[in-house]
Amino acid sequence: MLVLRQKPVPAAGPDAAAISASSGLTANALKAMAMAAMVLDHYAVGFLCEGSEAWILLRILGRLTMPIICLLIAEGCTHTSSLPRYAARLLAFAVLSHLPYTAYFGLDPLQNTSVIWGLLMGLLALALWRQRQVPLPLRVIGVALLAWLATPADWGYITVFWVLCFGCFRQRPALRLWAFTASGVLFYLLPVVGEVLAAPYRFASYGYRLGFLLAIPLLAGYHGVLGRRNAALQYGFYVFYPAHLILLCLLKGACG
Repeated sequence: MLVLRQKPVPAAGPDAAAISASSGLTANALKAMAMAAMVLDHYAVGFLCEGSEAWILLRILGRLTMPIICLLIAEGCTHTSSLPRYAARLLAFAVLSHLPYTAYFGLDPLQNTSVIWGLLMGLLALALWRQRQVPLPLRVIGVALLAWLATPADWGYITVFWVLCFGCFRQRPALRLWAFTASGVLFYLLPVVGEVLAAPYRFASYGYRLGFLLAIPLLAGYHGVLGRRNAALQYGFYVFYPAHLILLCLLKGACG
């Protein structure tokens, strides 16, 4: 979806292609899975009865989307040749996606916005955290501010923390997965525990959030291989998000 062009990595030798092919999931494969899961999730919200078996199943699968995209945003921050251009591109598509997102989900456009805004905040938080010349207290304050700015976005501030987890522990895969899991439990599951305990019958409306744990084997299977590169793939992932929301809006209107 929203990962900037990465710098080409030269082949290490005659067997480089074979090594890449056998080194796990590529970024392109992860993006394709994230897009498919996102469409299923958004379809469930707009067309299925909340709490039904099909709704729960598709929403569980939909939890795969954001961990994957946050990982790829962190990778993009590492590989981009121009952070300002990367951030500007995310900002542009956050603006383009704003009205399709709020229209499809029936949200107030003055109080809510799409996940792309949260991803932009995550990118900026990771870029700030890597500025070691900035005093630690200022970096902590900056990250907290960016997390707060991400709260109106779909998925909220968890996107900022996940991008940070994937970026800060990029060279330590096991710790990266532990940090992702811990932050997901702390900032994505625990906030709804009180509501479930107060009204256990509503577990069906919140239990699907456990699906984010299904992303762990997919994240573990990615070893930094981008996959095939061309302009259609690069820009297609950017266009896909607002385009699929517009199509779902049209479909919903036709069915309504």
